[in-house]
Amino acid sequence: MLINILWLLCLTGRASAQDLLKRMLTFKSVFNNYKAPNNDQKGVFRNLSPAIELGYSNNFSQHFSLDIPIRMGLAHFPIYSTTLKEVTGYTANEFYSGMDALISLHLLRGRLFAPFAYAGIGGATHNVKYLYMQAPVGIGVDVKLNKFACFTFQTDYRFAFKNGLDNWQHAFGLKISLGRQPKDIDMDGFPDKKDLCPEVFGTVKGCPDRDGDGIADKDDRCISLAGVAANMGCPADTDQDGVYDVDDQCPSQAGTVRGCPDRDRDGVADKYDKCPEAPGKASNAGCPETAPEEKKAIEVAIKSIQFETGTAAISELSIQSLDAIYQVLLNYPEMKLSIEGHTDNIEAGTGGKQLSEKRASVCADYLIKKGISATRLITQGFGDTIPIGDNKTSAGRSMNRRTEFNPVMR
Repeated sequence: MLINILWLLCLTGRASAQDLLKRMLTFKSVFNNYKAPNNDQKGVFRNLSPAIELGYSNNFSQHFSLDIPIRMGLAHFPIYSTTLKEVTGYTANEFYSGMDALISLHLLRGRLFAPFAYAGIGGATHNVKYLYMQAPVGIGVDVKLNKFACFTFQTDYRFAFKNGLDNWQHAFGLKISLGRQPKDIDMDGFPDKKDLCPEVFGTVKGCPDRDGDGIADKDDRCISLAGVAANMGCPADTDQDGVYDVDDQCPSQAGTVRGCPDRDRDGVADKYDKCPEAPGKASNAGCPETAPEEKKAIEVAIKSIQFETGTAAISELSIQSLDAIYQVLLNYPEMKLSIEGHTDNIEAGTGGKQLSEKRASVCADYLIKKGISATRLITQGFGDTIPIGDNKTSAGRSMNRRTEFNPVMR
C-alpha cells in the first residue's frame, strides 16, 4: 500500500528548487536500539525494536526548521545496576513513548536529495512510569517526491540524562505539506497574490532586479547600474548635478565639469582654473592667452624702463612703456605683475638693493595712480645680482639699471 502511494506521488509531482513547504506532517517508522551504546557501539542496526512517529514540522526559512515528533512503540530497556554502575541486562520489549523538540539545518533544499542535520532536547518514558530526558543529535536526507511531499531517512544518537539509557534511533517515512502551496506562476518563490510581477521571475517582491541593488527594474532609473533608493536606483548624486558621486570630483558642489563648478564656462573647473572669472584655455591653466601685440608691449617695457645712475626717476620713454603695460592690465583683469628692480655694479656699493626696490615701487605707484589695484602688483628689488649687460661697459651698465615686468596669472 505504501509503495502504491509513493508511486502515485512521484507521477503527479514536479521538482522545483524554489518550492518551500512551510508546514508539514511527518509519518515515520522508528527503530530503537539501547544495546549498542552499552556494547561498544556494536550492532547499531541490530537488536531493533519498532515504534511509530507522528510529527509536525515548521520550515521558518530555506535552511532551518522546527520539528516536534511524538513516538510510541516497544523497546528492550537496559537494566542498570547502581551497585556495579553498569548495565547487567535488558528487559523484554516494553512500552516506550517519547517526544522531542528539534532544530534542523537543511542543505540543498528543493533538490532531489536534500541532506539535513538536527539536534534538540526530548523526553521518553519506560512503561509510562519512568521518565528520563534525552538530547538527540542526528543526520538525515529528504528525497523529493513532488512539491507537496518528500520521503525522509534519518539516524540519531540520543544522549540520556540517566545512566545506561543512551540509544540509537533510526527512522524513515513521509513528510507531507499541510494544505496547498500558494499559486506562483513564475516560480520565483513569491505567491502570485503578493508578487508585484507575477508572470516574470524576480527577486525583489517578485520583480526582476538586473543590477542587484535591491530596487526592482520597474522602479529603477538605472537598471544596469547599482544605485540607491534615494536616487531612484541610480548611484548617489549628493549635489544633484547629474554626475554620480563615484565620478564626481566635487561631490558636495554642483558643477558642469566632471561635477565641479566652472564660473567662466571655459571648460576648466574652478578648482583647477587660475582665472576662474575670465574664460581661458586649458593649456593656459584656464587663463586667457596674452595677445601677441600685448606680449610685445610687455617685452618692450622690460627693455625700456631704464634709469640714470643712482636715480629712480622715470623717463618720458619709460612713461610710454608703462602706459602700454597699463593697457594690458586693463585687458586682462586676472593678470598680476611682478615688478622687479635691478641696478648696475656701481650702484650696488651705494645701497643698490634699496635703490632697486625703489625703482620697482616707482613703477608700481605710477600704475596704481592710473587705477590698477595695488593687490595686482608685486614689487621686488634684486640689486646687481641679475645683470643682463656687461658691467664693464657703460652700455651694459645702462641695461642693468632697469625694472622688469613679469606677468603672473592668478
